[in-house]
Amino acid sequence: MENCPLDWPLDAVRREGAGGDIQLAQVCRKQNGTGEWKCASGWRAQIGYSNCVYTSILRSPTEVLEGLDGNGSLQVFWQMSDKHQIIYVHLPHTEGTSIINSNLFDDSAKIRNISDLDKDRFKNYLKFSIVRHPCSRLISAWKYLTQGSADNGDKSWAARYLDKASLTSFNDFVMTTLYPGGPVRIGNQVHLRTQVSMLFDDKEQFRLDQLLVYERWNESMTKLGNILHKDTSKLLSSYTSSGKICKEMYTKSTWLKMARIYKMDFCVLGYSRLIDQVNSFPPLIRSQESLSYRFQNCMRSIKEKLQSQKQLQAAKLMKEKESCIIYTYFQKQSNIAEQDIKEHNDTINVWKRTWSEAGWTPRVLSEDEAKKHPEYDILHEKFFALPTVNRKEYEMACFLRHVAMAAVGGGWMSDYDVIPLHIPTCVEPLNGGRYTVYEHYTPSLVSGSGEEFTRVSKMMANIDWRGNPQLFEHDPPHVSDMHLFDLFVRNASVESLLVVIGANEVFAEPFACNRTWSYIDSTIKPIPPQFTQLPWVIHFAHASFGTWGEKNVSSLWPGSPWNGMTVKHSSVRPRVMGEAFEFLKRTCKMF
Repeated sequence: MENCPLDWPLDAVRREGAGGDIQLAQVCRKQNGTGEWKCASGWRAQIGYSNCVYTSILRSPTEVLEGLDGNGSLQVFWQMSDKHQIIYVHLPHTEGTSIINSNLFDDSAKIRNISDLDKDRFKNYLKFSIVRHPCSRLISAWKYLTQGSADNGDKSWAARYLDKASLTSFNDFVMTTLYPGGPVRIGNQVHLRTQVSMLFDDKEQFRLDQLLVYERWNESMTKLGNILHKDTSKLLSSYTSSGKICKEMYTKSTWLKMARIYKMDFCVLGYSRLIDQVNSFPPLIRSQESLSYRFQNCMRSIKEKLQSQKQLQAAKLMKEKESCIIYTYFQKQSNIAEQDIKEHNDTINVWKRTWSEAGWTPRVLSEDEAKKHPEYDILHEKFFALPTVNRKEYEMACFLRHVAMAAVGGGWMSDYDVIPLHIPTCVEPLNGGRYTVYEHYTPSLVSGSGEEFTRVSKMMANIDWRGNPQLFEHDPPHVSDMHLFDLFVRNASVESLLVVIGANEVFAEPFACNRTWSYIDSTIKPIPPQFTQLPWVIHFAHASFGTWGEKNVSSLWPGSPWNGMTVKHSSVRPRVMGEAFEFLKRTCKMF
């Protein structure tokens, strides 16, 4: 038995089962005095009844099947008719409702557990299911979850996990909601699960007698009637091919992602992974042995590929670990002018080049990494509630970069308008990995362990900003990460050093390679003596561009094309950064 969630101790209770009998249930009971409970791992709730039943359903790795629900077990919907001696495994979004509502199930239908198939009374029952092409089945699931037909539970789920774009765009749903790239694993939503995860037992065996095909609907219904010697003509319909809607709805990227997510369905069920062959359907005549054999081969093949990918990833991570990584964070924002997008991209490219030449491995993080943090949803909600006078997307990126750093395990992070000067190559984060800000309280260069980035992220998310009017008393209210670090440095919640210099200071006249600051802040902890060659890095903040002219130091470096100019517009920033770096390399014999 696996462990219950935190603060949900395992308990054994007796509950009334579906047939009125008393059954033992293994439950996890929440310690909040409400009596709230959920089924323990290896058990599942019996639909319509407040009890748990043991399941021996296949529990293969989720990365292969993506078929485990939130409790670590599978929910499968078994519809049974004693009168007609049939058991139907209803997979969501395979048109099963029309079968359940037909005369085939005109007697009292009941939901059964897969373990019931072992009972002697069911050995002669016809056991069947219907499968569907993963491409159109996913479209059907998305429409159900977003277009008003979902039940209350699924509506609540959609409200929690689907953003505005995913509710209106199928391709946004695939790319930004589904894992990888999004927070939702298909195994945690019954309407999104793989079909094979609901069709094979824990011994990798196909236990049904007949597997019908949605795309061969009329042929399937006719075959079902012939086997049962029943009239199934009322189930015949005018079927429209899945190919057209799939080709209309999917882009190249979303098709590839869908094919990756449902790789086991494609492999076992026999559908083609090529969009040009979307109208090629598997046959109806397939034996239990052949399907079991396909499942076992597919499982083995995919596991081998996963293992190979893990080994390659481990080797890549080891190589990156051996080299030194500097992170920055960039999240593309909506409704941004093309010129601004170009400026950001050009600046990031200069950032990558300069840090690479300094011997570091530059990596750009985004919200994709932040979403991998186990507490992303909670932190995102709290950050979003903080007031700001800036664009909400900009301020969210400032906060979420710390969550992304926590998700990748911590290390060094700089703004992408920071270039290296004398920073020791591959130096470990100072202060034993404790979160450290290296420009007083401006987080242009920071370091820390993954745990420290999580700690600081939580401190920011849970800040009582109304209780600190000396920092946050604005009209309208405004809370930024820099304001918060000003507070954290004051109360010693984080470490602070001063090894970053603004570009307007380092290029003040007369220029010197080892220029130090014109001011000393005695409250800042001195840098360790072995790292006294300063400054470490140069920060080309927007404020620096405006102060060159104001401080009458606009000549910059000798021979600069910007001599005599006041550099204010951010569009010139990547050019200034690149040219400054080349000048420093030549003049100061860097690297």
